[in-house]
Amino acid sequence: MMAAAATGAGLAAAALSLQQAVTNSSAGSDSCDCSCFPLSSATNAVRSRFRDAVDKDSGSDSRGVLAAVRRDGSLLRHVQGCLRYNREVVMAAVRENGASVQYAPLELRHDMEIARLAVSSHHSALGFLPDELRSDRQVVMEAVSRDGRSLQHASQELQADRDVVLAAVSQEGLALEHASHELQGNKDLVLRVVSQQGLALRFASAVLRDDAQVVLAAVKQNGLAIGMASRKVQANDEVIMAAVLQNGLALQYGSPSQCYSWAISVAAVQQCGQALQYVPSCFKDSIELALFALQQDRGALQYASPRVRCLLGVAVDHAVNGDHQMGHFIPVLHPRSLTNDEEASTPSEMDGDDVDDLVSMSDAASDVVFSNQQD
Repeated sequence: MMAAAATGAGLAAAALSLQQAVTNSSAGSDSCDCSCFPLSSATNAVRSRFRDAVDKDSGSDSRGVLAAVRRDGSLLRHVQGCLRYNREVVMAAVRENGASVQYAPLELRHDMEIARLAVSSHHSALGFLPDELRSDRQVVMEAVSRDGRSLQHASQELQADRDVVLAAVSQEGLALEHASHELQGNKDLVLRVVSQQGLALRFASAVLRDDAQVVLAAVKQNGLAIGMASRKVQANDEVIMAAVLQNGLALQYGSPSQCYSWAISVAAVQQCGQALQYVPSCFKDSIELALFALQQDRGALQYASPRVRCLLGVAVDHAVNGDHQMGHFIPVLHPRSLTNDEEASTPSEMDGDDVDDLVSMSDAASDVVFSNQQD
């Protein structure tokens, strides 16, 4: 008994050292994924100590192993002999880390209580269970309700079950990827999903990606979802306008004919100045459009035409007494924003020679700078 107690104490000490090593390893890496088992060289050395301690255990006392797996469930992989078949040990391990169920004997992976405990604590646990449990509606529902990504490990039958899929996509919209083809083409279901997670449109059927109503719901949630729609829908005025209003960078996905819409270009750069890089070249020479973009993002000037960059840069340089740094650019005009009720018109460019434009803009810039100084 004293030997067993000593072994248990040794296992507990080894487990504590391992836990500290894992914690230190995790703390030293900003990109550490806690769902994985960190195995730095230092941690490996401590794991070896634990494995050696387990090898010496006569199996008559599970206290040390229990203490170890309660701190780090992945240590179940090193447990050998009768303790590996000890239900209490396996329960403790999967309670700490559900993915540890992969190291349990097959007969214990069939245990319903262990299975439910595992899927409730780790999204990948369902993938380590026997086929019969991955086909068990109760187990799968519990798994996907906690983490929709678990749907990928469910049986094909349950991936085609509307209630199961709905539970999964309600938790994680991108789980639509693992739904059956039939459900990926179910308009009511997909509309519900993309309204909450626009990028899930990627996993909808081709028919629904060609459906303006579905795509519109997706881009209102995430404008970049327009990139996953069919070309026909990308040319739809209402859809592309909704997309750029949500995210101006969605302009990059518009069809060629749509990119030449002045109203849509204005809406895009007002939402995100960087969208100026995606407007057609004929608009990049528009001082008015450049000013819309610059009011949203000063760095957008780099995407204007050389003439506009020169005019705006020199005008501001004159206003701020010779500061040539682009970072000090101050918008020199305040063009009126379009409202939804107004008709979009062709851009009104500044008339006259560039010199006249420059003088006018310099005066405007000076007024703005002076006004800012007064404030």
